[in-house]
Amino acid sequence: MKLFVKIFLCSIAILSLFLSLSAYVLISSSFESFMDREIDQAKNQYTYIKYNIQSKLLMNNNKKQLNKNEYDLSILDVSRYAMEGNQIAILNEDKKTISSNLPNNLSTDIVNKISEESLICKVEELDGSEVIMVGGSFEDDGRLFYLITATNISGVLSQKREMESNFNLIYFTAISAGMIIMMILSTIITRPIKGLIKSTSRIANGFYNDRIEYSGKGEFGELAESFNKMAEAVEEKVIELEDIAEKREDFVTNFAHELKTPLTSVIGYADMIFQRDLSREETKNAARYILEEGLRLEALSFKLMDLTVLNKQSFILEQLSSKEVFQNIVDTLQPILKEKQIDINLEIEEEFIDIEFDLFKMLILNLIDNSIKAEAKVIKIIGNNSDNEKYRISVIDDGRGIPKEEISRITEAFYMVDKSRSRAHHGVGLGLALCEKIARIHKSKLSISSEENKGTTITIEVQVSGGNP
Repeated sequence: MKLFVKIFLCSIAILSLFLSLSAYVLISSSFESFMDREIDQAKNQYTYIKYNIQSKLLMNNNKKQLNKNEYDLSILDVSRYAMEGNQIAILNEDKKTISSNLPNNLSTDIVNKISEESLICKVEELDGSEVIMVGGSFEDDGRLFYLITATNISGVLSQKREMESNFNLIYFTAISAGMIIMMILSTIITRPIKGLIKSTSRIANGFYNDRIEYSGKGEFGELAESFNKMAEAVEEKVIELEDIAEKREDFVTNFAHELKTPLTSVIGYADMIFQRDLSREETKNAARYILEEGLRLEALSFKLMDLTVLNKQSFILEQLSSKEVFQNIVDTLQPILKEKQIDINLEIEEEFIDIEFDLFKMLILNLIDNSIKAEAKVIKIIGNNSDNEKYRISVIDDGRGIPKEEISRITEAFYMVDKSRSRAHHGVGLGLALCEKIARIHKSKLSISSEENKGTTITIEVQVSGGNP
């Protein structure tokens, strides 16, 4: 069920219940008030008629004693006491009717309940009309009489029916007006929600730039604002995911390309060795090419494994001496530095730093390896305490440098500035991507500045442990 229908039906149900209860309380209280008034009037009339009869009987008794006359039974004729709208019955002590203008269908129930001690009052139906029956007793000259009066209350019941009729008219008028008003209000209230539903549907269909235009305030204004913020976040996330998907597509494309060339060469040279009779020199050349391409594939596989592992593991950082760490790195590089005739200069301030040794060493080795591939002749490594909390390491070379427009993409996996030279050195474009991941593990990032044909500087900062050197 839609919100519009729920609001409409609930509002009409509440309005209907409120009107019904209000009418019930009003009509009931008014009718009770009218009935109480009629009962009091009926009792007053009964008392008046009773006293009138008693006074006439008393006068008749006095005349009887003076004149010695017989008892005048005409005094008990009800026609002498009946007033407009009243009906009377007088009964003897055996509850036999002496005189009455009541219908013959007088209920025996009230007659049987009349007693000498109390006055009874009861609503009865006589000849299709509602009356208030009042019954009681009185004595005269040692004789017991019973008196019953009936007062018509049709006017009260007529007023009640008129009130009910008027209420029905008011009720249906109010409900009809309420339905129209609630339909308008429900439409106004649910309009922003319909806009929200429309926008969510469009976003679900790919229109991520869709927004809700709502100028009002209050809860719906806040809802529209929150939705627009959410839509902006979704749009940004979608753009980010599309960018990631594009990079993954480039990754797969480059990876496939990196595999295709060496595998094709390996298969071709292996087939040549197998199918043809080659001289020893030709066989050695073919084998050398297979070895070089195999080494390249091996480097690719290990670096891919490193990238995967780094995405899945957390590492514990240790407090290590900066001088010892970099001296170990330089000792590891001595054979290749001697072979390439490259000078490496260390300017390392002693400090305890928080690092994961193997990963940090891999990071620095990759940076130096990139400098070697860039045909650098002098590599300088500077380490100093920058602000008592961070230890800054800079790897500076005098190699070919990196074009300005390439720097922003240099840390992407498989991205290579000069692919031909990188392949000549068994490069696969994963070195700096791996370095960037290691830097994040150390809560840092690579800062790269370079100028073509003048060299490159790559800087990273690690946390100072606070230990004593």
